[in-house]
Amino acid sequence: MPAHVRGVLVQALDVAYRDAGRLFDLEAGADLQWFGFTVFKFVAHQIRRVLDQDSTLGLTVVGGTTGAFRLQAGSFIVAPYACGRRIPDNPWTAFPSNNNGAGMLADINCGQIELFSGEVEGDQVAIVLGHYGSPETGLEAVFLKKPVAQTGGQISRWGYIEPIFKLGGSGTATVLLTPTAPVGQEGGASVRRAVLPGPTSVGRPTMLPFKRKPAQQSENEGA
Repeated sequence: MPAHVRGVLVQALDVAYRDAGRLFDLEAGADLQWFGFTVFKFVAHQIRRVLDQDSTLGLTVVGGTTGAFRLQAGSFIVAPYACGRRIPDNPWTAFPSNNNGAGMLADINCGQIELFSGEVEGDQVAIVLGHYGSPETGLEAVFLKKPVAQTGGQISRWGYIEPIFKLGGSGTATVLLTPTAPVGQEGGASVRRAVLPGPTSVGRPTMLPFKRKPAQQSENEGA
């Protein structure tokens, strides 16, 4: 993912967390469930806003204004999801609580589902823009994560993880604008770097069409 795109996405996430934290009011009935849903809506709003302002970023919002929020860059599908409230000690064990659309991303990487059938070339790759934060501290960390397994619709295993933003102990922030080494190794196996493409011209579908591949083509089915 190009440096300027990383910076723009982190900035959009940061604004969304700040706005949600500013409106968080326990006396008015706000709780962590309210905060999580509000962050989701605000993140989608801020990313849409910055993409509308800069068409050179190479990302296109796909889907409607409700439900799953996805970005497309060529054959890559990027989806922002909250993965926790603090910088994780072990990002390999931190997953989105969503048990609906999130699990579909793992199915894409396992070859069981295709989004935008016939509209892109090459193998589709789904990446989670995993963000961490709270009402008190705002955005604390952002990781690129590739899901490779799901259980009951919820992501249950990562195949690749890379940090792109961390909040320092003194409140200072570090945006890692260039690709860094993956965080550890999943299961002791070698982790191959996933490289997101640069700016590219893509279509703008109004919905999220997908098809399930025939059983004989799903080598990972039941694995």
